[in-house]
Amino acid sequence: MTPPQKGGFYPSVMGNILITGPAFISASLIQAYRLIKNNTTRMASRKRHLSRKIRRNRRS
Repeated sequence: MTPPQKGGFYPSVMGNILITGPAFISASLIQAYRLIKNNTTRMASRKRHLSRKIRRNRRS
């Protein structure tokens, strides 16, 4: 008789999520903060430099 298997796919996935979860959450919070903080400056620089397509069409 073989003993019943412990663990398996589902528990290993749950364990992996618990291990990587805090790092993923902190990284996503940092990115969200950067987006909110730099939103206005980013848009202003975009308006100044324009896109490649607009610059190409302006010449003609």
